[in-house]
Amino acid sequence: MTRPLCARTLPLAVLLALAGPAAAQQPGGTGTLTGTVFDSLVTGAPLADAEVWVAGTELTSRTDKAGRFRLVGVPAGKRTVTFFHPSLTELDLSAPSPSVDVAAGGETPIVLFTPSAGRVYQAVCGQPLPDKLGAVLGVVRDERGRPLGKVSVVASWSDYVIAAGQGLRRQEREAGSTTDESGRYLLCGVPGDVPVLTRYSYGESAQAFGELNLQQKGFLARSVTIALGDDADAAPAGPAGRTRGVVRGTVRTPDGKAVVNAEVTVLGALGANTMTDAQGRFRIDAAPVGSQVVEVRGIGYRPVRSAVAVSPGRSATLSVLLDRTVVQLNPLTVVADDRNLRDITGFDDRMKSGNGYFFNEEQIRRRNPARVNDMFVTIPGAKVSFGGAFNDTYVEFQRSLGNSATAQNCPPVYYIDGVLARGILDPQTNYPNPDLAVRPNEIRGIEVYPNVFTAPPQYQPVNSSCGVILIWTKRGGAVK
Repeated sequence: MTRPLCARTLPLAVLLALAGPAAAQQPGGTGTLTGTVFDSLVTGAPLADAEVWVAGTELTSRTDKAGRFRLVGVPAGKRTVTFFHPSLTELDLSAPSPSVDVAAGGETPIVLFTPSAGRVYQAVCGQPLPDKLGAVLGVVRDERGRPLGKVSVVASWSDYVIAAGQGLRRQEREAGSTTDESGRYLLCGVPGDVPVLTRYSYGESAQAFGELNLQQKGFLARSVTIALGDDADAAPAGPAGRTRGVVRGTVRTPDGKAVVNAEVTVLGALGANTMTDAQGRFRIDAAPVGSQVVEVRGIGYRPVRSAVAVSPGRSATLSVLLDRTVVQLNPLTVVADDRNLRDITGFDDRMKSGNGYFFNEEQIRRRNPARVNDMFVTIPGAKVSFGGAFNDTYVEFQRSLGNSATAQNCPPVYYIDGVLARGILDPQTNYPNPDLAVRPNEIRGIEVYPNVFTAPPQYQPVNSSCGVILIWTKRGGAVK
């Protein structure tokens, strides 16, 4: 047995095994034992390729695709039966081992099953399984299949709360763990009803990403691979050791139509993004090797995330389906006109004034940024740094206090379509992150004011002396 996942728990092989010592063989011949092995923990389905054996004998059988097994010549009497499966061994879990009275000269049926999610949660997390929550157990390996210890595992998700005076507000939450020397990790308190993005970090630069969805099952097993590059024996790996692969595929609607200009991004990988062509095809050549998550977004469609295993020098292929976001509204009378961005927002008039820095839709399209904050790297006085959730970026402006020696950095205030953006704080930096609210291909225009006093008066917040960034989206139009 390997050591427990956490110091406060005993090995599950001790906690969950129900077997007692095998009873002494009783005279009376032999019988046949038949049954099914059922996976009640992970898949909720019969478990194929499990090895079943009778304690105190050399009798073994392997389950078929339907989880069925048959053991002939079992000594009659009370016998202990158990089974082995690689998925349980990898997670340091043991199956219950029930006793059964084998009848001589006949068939005795039995159903074997993995431990329940509630029992596993109680054993590894030290408390009863909470409603709508669950646990994730897994193993992290390098590209050669060797377990990696000291890997930081962070699961992040969003929920919505009603805050006094602020209405419905998005809130970022996370759960963390670190792998042991056998590469195992444990996450408790993970929500079972929303997608959860996980980041696996080894050292300063070797990372992998995944998306979890417990689907109210209470337990999920998830193993990942982190690429360490050519010098896989070095720990941890540096940026030069990272290898790359290709992710390509198509994005279509459920009825087979190509989705044009959908944004495809390998999460957490700088520069690993592209747009689909007229046939809905895409190709990303700079995808980090290992377990990754590809996010696909299209205007008017629900975003989709897909897990993919990227191999060095090979192509991983994805076929993505995007469903339209359909909202039933009461009939509206829409008056179409040719008013441009200036008439709605005052963007063009302010751009002519010379105060601040401006990007129109064409300039944003030419830069093809992976993140909104990538647009600000050339702004004088702005500093774009990595270190947010999932290796996102954050922006700081230099705020002078009289001379350069006393200058300080501070986060800007963001307005989206003229409304102060409140619920976009990065959970790690506590700085605002516009990528939590808008994607680059949804933006019509950006205004940047490194000094709050150069911003338009209506966008000068009273509780901040730092800069202001105004973002105007394509959805921020007017309806009469």
